[in-house]
Amino acid sequence: MGWLLENEESFRVAPKNEDELLAQVKHLIELMMLLNTLSSHDLRGDSISKLTQHALKYGAEFDWHQLAAYDASAATVVAIVAEFFDARNLAPPLDLDYIRSLHSIGFFEGMDRIPFREMDLSYCLSLIISPDFSKQLPAEFMNTAFGLRQHLARYMVDDLYSLTHAVFYLTNFGRSQLSGILDHETVIRLKRELVALTAAMLRADNIDVLGELLLCWLFCAIVDTPLHRVVFRESMDRMLSATRPDGQVLPVLKMMPRAQAGETAFEDVYHTTLVGGMLFSLAAQEMPYVH
Repeated sequence: MGWLLENEESFRVAPKNEDELLAQVKHLIELMMLLNTLSSHDLRGDSISKLTQHALKYGAEFDWHQLAAYDASAATVVAIVAEFFDARNLAPPLDLDYIRSLHSIGFFEGMDRIPFREMDLSYCLSLIISPDFSKQLPAEFMNTAFGLRQHLARYMVDDLYSLTHAVFYLTNFGRSQLSGILDHETVIRLKRELVALTAAMLRADNIDVLGELLLCWLFCAIVDTPLHRVVFRESMDRMLSATRPDGQVLPVLKMMPRAQAGETAFEDVYHTTLVGGMLFSLAAQEMPYVH
């Protein structure tokens, strides 16, 4: 969290061109998602408080209508911004009636989305339009690689991200239980395959995906068994081995020589550091699989 705070200026949306705009918006939205999740799990701290103030400042100074006017994927962005401000009893820095009017004319549906991005849209519409949109998530989940029962050996990195993000939306980042959303057989298979995929990722050099999988363990409340304890602890050791003394979490261990030479950029490490910040904070609070 200290590294994120030291680099807080990099979360400001101050683009020089359209490509920079989309990247910088992504940085800030992902920071807000981290802070929303920590807050919903009653995690507090000086760094969290200061990061929240910076995020509120940067969120208030950017014109979000500028993004929503041209990009059909903006539903995700404006929903996270609105939730972030609402959770702190502040009016969002955008006109929600304008966003609702865009939804009413089908603007946000004006692009093709892969299945887990359909879940992304439904989740975000449930935040800003109606909670009823969350009812679409289970059916959309069945169109993902997991839902189509793809063999684990055939999972690509994108398939892994589709699964982790789907779990984030289905559990509302650990605020809801899977048992009230998915049938019992699917919940059992999901937990079993999350464990197997985590073990597989221990043989790969992808700390970002590994961190998201471990978050899914916490959000899904995977049962504590001797085998699960070994997999989880070995995975946490891998995460910690990729964490530098200054707090940045490297996305791949082969980046270590660059990090030791001080040659990593914000863009290289910020996302994995956000994942690590969420994972380490939640795991420290709940102390799972450590007895």
